[in-house]
Amino acid sequence: MYYSSDYSVGQFYDDARQATRCILDNGRVPIVTGGTGLYLRWLIYGKPDVPKASKEIASEVSFELADLERNGHWDAVVQLVIKAGDPKAQFLVANDWYRLRRSLEIIKSSRSPPSAFKVPYDSFRKECDSSVVDTNDISSSADVVEEVKSKELDYDFICFFLSNQRVDLYRSIDWRCEDMVSGTDGILFEPRWLLDAGLIPNSNSATRAIVCREQGGSSSPREFYNLLTEFQKASRNFVKWQLTWFCNEHIYHWLDASKPLVCSPICFHYLLEMHFIRHEDCSDILDWIQRTQG
Repeated sequence: MYYSSDYSVGQFYDDARQATRCILDNGRVPIVTGGTGLYLRWLIYGKPDVPKASKEIASEVSFELADLERNGHWDAVVQLVIKAGDPKAQFLVANDWYRLRRSLEIIKSSRSPPSAFKVPYDSFRKECDSSVVDTNDISSSADVVEEVKSKELDYDFICFFLSNQRVDLYRSIDWRCEDMVSGTDGILFEPRWLLDAGLIPNSNSATRAIVCREQGGSSSPREFYNLLTEFQKASRNFVKWQLTWFCNEHIYHWLDASKPLVCSPICFHYLLEMHFIRHEDCSDILDWIQRTQG
């Protein structure tokens, strides 16, 4: 894949499902790690039945919005898309031009807004919510999720979310951001390299990355510090949004990542013994867990 190419959640779904099938056919169990909620949601619940825009329609939409986007007329484009038939465009995050263009592409391709198409996740969530009698009963809710999973999903997904104390998490994010921008080969090299290659910001997957949006091109100490501060803030906000996203995903079991010696063995014991392979195939690992973790 070239740096100038786009890569969508739909392409990820097709590639990931193909890889999953290949791994299972070889008698192995796929393990997926990552944190992009929308990509994981599609992988687990399935691809929404939304039409893909033809090259002609995509070019038409791009041409129609080019000047407005270049001049930053976000509100005007939102009103244009609303009048075209998508009232929910007003709820998009400001300057999310990709989703705004995608909404207009769907309308032009099908004469219907994105909300008119079936989303597999919504069906799963609705089934879970309607089946939970006592929302305060955690065990009851978990049982319902397992029951709905067996009926709605084509694979037995076992999902975990590794959490940490918020203060420690944000501190590690700040340190990571500092590390990423330090040195001549740090992450600031990437947007400079993309710009030198002739790519326009927000024009494809690579240039929609967080640092490409925050990087200002100046190099004075004060401006560099402001860039770092904004980069850290944007990263913390993204993680906060991500935590909220996964909190609303019933299928995930939350594990305290600050206690790896307590949580991880329990997690692996559950996966190895109950779902993945025969007891005799992992007896050495299970024996080690029992000896070291009691």
